[in-house]
Amino acid sequence: MKDPQNVENSALQKQGSNLKTKGFSLNEALLVPKQIINKALCVNASNEPTGMKDWLCAFCCLRLGCIDYPKHEKQPLVNNNNHVQNYSVVHDDERNLWSSPHDLSHTEAVDDRMLNSWIQTRRQLEKDSEEWQKLNYEIYTLRQARREVRTRWRRILEDLGFQKEAESLLSVTKQSTISNPKNMKKAMELLLRLADDTTIFPAGWDLPERYLYIMDRLICLDAVEDFFNIANRRYPKSHEETGSKMIK
Repeated sequence: MKDPQNVENSALQKQGSNLKTKGFSLNEALLVPKQIINKALCVNASNEPTGMKDWLCAFCCLRLGCIDYPKHEKQPLVNNNNHVQNYSVVHDDERNLWSSPHDLSHTEAVDDRMLNSWIQTRRQLEKDSEEWQKLNYEIYTLRQARREVRTRWRRILEDLGFQKEAESLLSVTKQSTISNPKNMKKAMELLLRLADDTTIFPAGWDLPERYLYIMDRLICLDAVEDFFNIANRRYPKSHEETGSKMIK
């Protein structure tokens, strides 16, 4: 009967011999276990398809710490820069309610050009100086007038039953489009009619282009006539006040 100790020693010697044939010794394995195990795995994976071999090697190295995780692995999978930029654009539009949202230079509409010029000039002035306060008041007044017009539209939409949809119906940004090009002419005619028959827009205003997109949405919802009926009731205009306006 064989001595168990001798059998164990023989097995160890055989294992060491096998390891040498694969390119390293048992002594090496004891000294640098991470690298040796990695090497053995890569060698044993030689019969696997290339993709599997590469995966086994990479997985071993990363798990055992032979190589560092790439720095970019710790970065978010989705870059939020676009989200921040989009939010900035939307926030800017909500604050200023540009008459021509697609014009990022804010130079096409007269009142957009004026408001943008005031904002740029105010940035160069010392805060709370006399000139800064004057410009700040002008900016606030124009913004407030635009908000009031938007509020009038919201009230009518809410009266029509669009309480939950009012904000989205009134949201117009540079990405907004007319649902059907054929609606553009009709939307312009309806907006002029609305300005002639009601006081929903302040006296002396050129019609903001942004409301063409909202009128287009009302056309698609088949809610134009109902909108006009409520607008005429809420914001009536006397015959002396009627007169067509130009659309910016």
